[in-house]
Amino acid sequence: MVIPFGKMILQKILSVYYPDKFITIGSSNILIDLAEDINLQNIELTANNLIEINYECKKVIDSVPVFQNWSYEKIGSFVWEYFDGENKKGNKKDSQKYYLVGAYWDGGNPAEQSIRFIENGFWENGYDDKFIDDVNAVPIGSKIAIKAAFTREKTKSVMAIKARGTVLENNKDGRTLVVEWEENFIPFEVDFSGGYWATIKEVTNKEHIKAIFYDNSTNPNAFELIRGKFQSSVFNNYINLLHKIISELKIQRNDQRIVYSVRDNSLNFTVGQRYCFNLYVSDSKGRYGVISKTILHENSEPYDGTPPQPYYSYFKDFNPNSFEWESIIDSIKDELDRTSKSSYGKYNNADFENYVFSFKSDKINTQMNFPLNTILYGPPGTGKTYNTILRAAEIVENRKIDSYQEALEIFKANLHNSIEFITFHQNYSYEDFIQGLRPETDNKSSLTFDKRDGIFKKIADKALENLKLSEKAPDELSNKALFLNALEKLKDNVIDSTTPIKINETAYFTDAEDDAFRYSGDNWTLNDKGFNGFRMKYSDLIRFDEENVVGRKDIKELTNISGLAKQHASYFFKAFELVKSMIDIKQMIKSNIEKKNYVIIIDEINRANISRVFGELITLIEPDKRSHGDIPLEAKLPSGDYFIVPSNLYIIGTMNTADKSIALLDIALRRRFVFESMYPLYEIKGSEIFDKGYITQNK
Repeated sequence: MVIPFGKMILQKILSVYYPDKFITIGSSNILIDLAEDINLQNIELTANNLIEINYECKKVIDSVPVFQNWSYEKIGSFVWEYFDGENKKGNKKDSQKYYLVGAYWDGGNPAEQSIRFIENGFWENGYDDKFIDDVNAVPIGSKIAIKAAFTREKTKSVMAIKARGTVLENNKDGRTLVVEWEENFIPFEVDFSGGYWATIKEVTNKEHIKAIFYDNSTNPNAFELIRGKFQSSVFNNYINLLHKIISELKIQRNDQRIVYSVRDNSLNFTVGQRYCFNLYVSDSKGRYGVISKTILHENSEPYDGTPPQPYYSYFKDFNPNSFEWESIIDSIKDELDRTSKSSYGKYNNADFENYVFSFKSDKINTQMNFPLNTILYGPPGTGKTYNTILRAAEIVENRKIDSYQEALEIFKANLHNSIEFITFHQNYSYEDFIQGLRPETDNKSSLTFDKRDGIFKKIADKALENLKLSEKAPDELSNKALFLNALEKLKDNVIDSTTPIKINETAYFTDAEDDAFRYSGDNWTLNDKGFNGFRMKYSDLIRFDEENVVGRKDIKELTNISGLAKQHASYFFKAFELVKSMIDIKQMIKSNIEKKNYVIIIDEINRANISRVFGELITLIEPDKRSHGDIPLEAKLPSGDYFIVPSNLYIIGTMNTADKSIALLDIALRRRFVFESMYPLYEIKGSEIFDKGYITQNK
């Protein structure tokens, strides 16, 4: 081979001045052998391209975890020795080999030794009289991987790669190898195991070496490369189902518990340290792999560990029924609940994650465009309530739903969260719907009155909060989440504590309710009678955090807080400081909040005194008067609280025309709703309807 001397000199200079970008190698043969060994693409492997080859080889080496903490000199020496640089022959020395080793000891305690090996940086032969020569023959620098070979579905050979490392020392005792194990290694499976059942076995098959010891997980184009290996229908089905998992579990971008990783033969959705939903290139076991809480079919395999453990199942085609889906969701939720941060985060593939969150399938692309205010009207038995459930599910999911059963499941899952259902009656009032005073009797029978939000104001406040959060930056969201977590922690402490938690030297918390703390003090009385304490609303404390309050004077200057917060500013500020003292900065997770839709269903809307129940809402519910409308209007309620109807809250009413005529409904309200008639079907394909004329005449 003719070596262009000028390029060799330039390559040496570049490696000295830019060791982070070029390998220190003085032989073109070694460099080209290295490029061939790592299957370098898109560059002609000739001496004329040495600089480009060196640069690309360095990028590949940097992407391999085991080399990431090595010095530049150590990497150069390793490559030189690996390709027989000592003799300048360009041939690989026998010192670099690949081995698969076992970690299961029959009769051991525990039988599975992988954790002990990895934590202590070695591997040990479990036999005193077997494989002695094999272990002694392992050269320093060899690559080693812990495997677990087994048979699934009675005939399928499967092998899990549980750890990977490099041999640093061989004690030549036939038992022990000192190993530098890769950190944050993600276990994976390969589609072969034949010939590797022994405790230690050299791997010589090039395809097996590539599959076990090299992968594309850190290749910047890894996601696009593997995406091209799947049929579009299979890939889209996987992403669609994964998107559904994310939606149902309300998973956000950048959730540190989750890793979206890419390997040569699979896409992996991992929670903590467990595969939860994978797609495999090979279908020898099944294209889809999924975790579940229960056995999905007879070949489902439990995870290692003390029962009960979740199961992992393979499917060639995957369209789970409702039972299977519930089991899958429950199992993934369990993994999320027990995980604070995945140790495999460095393997997260941003392209894969971004694709999942931006993917819009045909099903998801069917955007809904329902009116904000709708009334479904018709005679009894025509499916008004039935259709409100379907409509509400489509609104919160923002997609077309063809299955009523699916809609019902979505409705149940979101009820009292993003969906509320109420029925109007003659005694229903503004105080029930928006806000009013509610009497309370304390332990000593003294009568007090508390301001309580009605069902409409509660869901409206929840929807508005979501709108505001969806517009915030991730850093700002993280701070908000930290405060809310600390507030929840204080609420739990107040409820669980057997002794009152002090606010200051004279006041203390007595209870934590749905929307407020109760607080009191020694010798505090009301009309010389005991009382059950004042109410410190959580919304006031949250408002302090949003406004960066630093003292009681700041509280007195705030608007849109309760009058009691201003009157008892000192107590409120002390409580606010107590919440802040409980913030755990380690819990910070940067993420975005996606905008959601909310629905309130008002059954029999015409049975109440509409103008009395709705009050100022008659104006505020108009689309252009809402929070993000052209003319947003904020009303001041009788309590002094400010209130606006958010633009992501949908109102669906039903009206039975047999009870009252539409004409009797408040005219001001009528013009603010879209009316949809729901009458019996007068034509049913394939059926004969008797007395059709009578039905249509009396419509």
